[in-house]
Amino acid sequence: SSACKESNNIMRSKQLSSLTCLLFVTCCCHGGNILVWPEDGSHWLNMKVILRKLHSYSHSLTVVRSSKSWYIKENSSLYSTITVNSVETEDVGPDYFKMLIERSLALQRMSSFFRFLEQQKDIANILKVFHNGALRMVSAIFDDAALVERLREAKFDLLLTDPAFPASVLLANSSTFPWFTMYRMENFLRYLFSLLQERYIIVPVYRELLERHFPPGTNLLTMQQSADIWLMRMDFVFEFPWPTMLNVVYMGGFQCQPAQALPTELEEFMQSSGKHGVVIMSLGAVVSALPTAITEAIATAFAEIPQKVLWRYHGERPSTLGKNTLLLEWFPQNDLLGHPKTCVFVSHGGTNGIYEAIYHGVPVLALPLLFDQFDNVLQLQVRGAARVLKVATLTSQEFLEALKDVLENPLYRSSIRKLSELHHDRPLSPLDRAAHLHSEGNNLPWYSYHNIDVLAFLLTFTVIALLTLAYVCKLLCCRKSIKKRKVE
Repeated sequence: SSACKESNNIMRSKQLSSLTCLLFVTCCCHGGNILVWPEDGSHWLNMKVILRKLHSYSHSLTVVRSSKSWYIKENSSLYSTITVNSVETEDVGPDYFKMLIERSLALQRMSSFFRFLEQQKDIANILKVFHNGALRMVSAIFDDAALVERLREAKFDLLLTDPAFPASVLLANSSTFPWFTMYRMENFLRYLFSLLQERYIIVPVYRELLERHFPPGTNLLTMQQSADIWLMRMDFVFEFPWPTMLNVVYMGGFQCQPAQALPTELEEFMQSSGKHGVVIMSLGAVVSALPTAITEAIATAFAEIPQKVLWRYHGERPSTLGKNTLLLEWFPQNDLLGHPKTCVFVSHGGTNGIYEAIYHGVPVLALPLLFDQFDNVLQLQVRGAARVLKVATLTSQEFLEALKDVLENPLYRSSIRKLSELHHDRPLSPLDRAAHLHSEGNNLPWYSYHNIDVLAFLLTFTVIALLTLAYVCKLLCCRKSIKKRKVE
């Protein structure tokens, strides 16, 4: 017995010694040197979350920004910057987005067929404006010999970029680096138009630059498709199913965080709502204000509900604004959506806001205006977590009826909470996921990628087999006919 105790003591002593040694072992981690080419606006808000995570792992970050950037600050503790002077098109600004909204509202009043054609025309014009701006920026970099040399000497390990504009992949590949039938038909046409836009609008924008700085035959889209990894801000809890590749990481909602404490004034406002709660309204970072008639209609409807309303708003104060409504030019949206007093989120359907609503389980009353917002709110509506209104013809009574429906019908809240539970039910947070497999399909010729060579082989084999069978049958019939004649 004493021998056993002595043996156990020796074992414990060895375990403690090993544990003590492990406590003094340090892990050596070498941070990478990363060049970041972000997109401005709400895309930058997402990118900044990724940069914080990379910075926490001691990676060195250098951000390429325009001198006319809206959100990307030149000085930051997270990253250093390369500022490219005066390359953004002046057409892309608050006035440009105001014009887009007015145009979108006008189109919604047109018949479906002509609206669809006009929308495709507008999308083509918008793409041309944005990609021309991106072209000017990347051209300014390539034309600045000193800057190109600086990038080359920095020896970046990685380019982290937003795939919204493929101009950035030129840096990585240069010497600088080492349901229903009608809906299905509409989806198909949109996909077809997107392919045509890529080929005849986006690619021609960069053609001259490619010819000047890259070998003949360089294909911009092929360069973009050869990315080693794609970080997609999507979650199939919310998105419709679609085919995917192994080098795609889905990280929808990665910018969402648990709600933090609100400033004193906001917390007092939230608590003053009592048992009724608070309605949060925000139309995103780009939209300054809706047309006066629409804002007046919304303000009138808000004044008739018992809930308090917190409205992110720029512009002239609506004359019909009720005492229950507080207008602010900015507020911490994520923290407000996570507040227990929040009842409904009135949103334009931007991706950031939609995922924050899912993350915190808040039903949505949607007023889509531009771009992917219509698809976003449709997907939420199909899942019973949102109600969608047509902004162009919106009336006070229609808005009030829809708002009361979302507030009082428990199905909206139960549906969004179910989505929220599924969204949270994963072993790793979106930022901690990783994938390292690259689709070999990018290296296949188009006829192999679509199995046309296989189909051609099978078709040829089948035709030859049928012809052979027919020839054999013909020979047998002829031989039988000859024998019959001889017998006669």
